[in-house]
Amino acid sequence: MLVLGDVFAVVAVLLGITLTTVALLLAQGLLAPQVALRSSERLKESPMARFALGTVVGLPVLFILVILANLPSPLIRTLGVLGMFAWVLFSTAGLTGVVKAMADRMRSMDPNMGEFAAMQRASLLLVGALLVPFVGWILLAPVALLLGFGLSLTPIRSRARSGQFE
Repeated sequence: MLVLGDVFAVVAVLLGITLTTVALLLAQGLLAPQVALRSSERLKESPMARFALGTVVGLPVLFILVILANLPSPLIRTLGVLGMFAWVLFSTAGLTGVVKAMADRMRSMDPNMGEFAAMQRASLLLVGALLVPFVGWILLAPVALLLGFGLSLTPIRSRARSGQFE
């Protein structure tokens, strides 16, 4: 039997996840606009290739990190958990490109909308879609994180080829 306090707790957790994820996406997009721009361009060029890259590279890395997080040694377990946090942070850096692409499309539909307002709405829309029960949790969120991981890898690969690093 659910008590009203349980319902409030679930609503508070979902609201907290929404606000912190939106804030993270906005902060990464504003602090590293070139990364968001490059990720957005790569997303427009070939989204399936970026998703495949994120899947081929990101899943084995995440699998290794989950194994490390389940080992009995506290130091190795801590490294595994910190590695998973870094993996998610790396993926959200690529997701800023998705937010940038969505914001650009919103601004093309409404030229009076500012860039920051479009970024806010796009990040709220993306996070809202990822929080839809079952479909968002099981299908959209993993796809988005793998796509973000692939988009984050792309600027690193392209700068390494050209020999220039920021």
